Amino acid sequence: VFNRATALADYANLVNDVRVLDRIPLSGNTAAVQLDAMTQHLARLGANGPPPGLDAPSYYGRLFSLGLFARAGADEAAAGSPVAASRYSVVRQETGVLLSLVNGALSTTFTLPPPVPRSTATP
Repeated sequence: VFNRATALADYANLVNDVRVLDRIPLSGNTAAVQLDAMTQHLARLGANGPPPGLDAPSYYGRLFSLGLFARAGADEAAAGSPVAASRYSVVRQETGVLLSLVNGALSTTFTLPPPVPRSTATP
């Protein structure tokens, strides 16, 4: 059974996860921990059930895929892999899509912050 209050808190957590991840280097333990937290928020949303009006299989598939990518990103960040940044880019983009679907179903206004430009220069 869908619990609106719990879901709203976890959607807000996803927005905060993105806000934090946008501002930290996507390599190392800090990024790994934050991506792992995002994975947990996605899993809690899946356990809570789909919002009324959303197609359950599509919703669960989207959450599961995002969770897999976030988990892989956490592992890559922990290993210092440059792939973590690319993986996060996909997670960020698709989280925005998820929130737009949720906004339509729940009449909410969740939005991701504007992306923070990342330096591509090497020290």
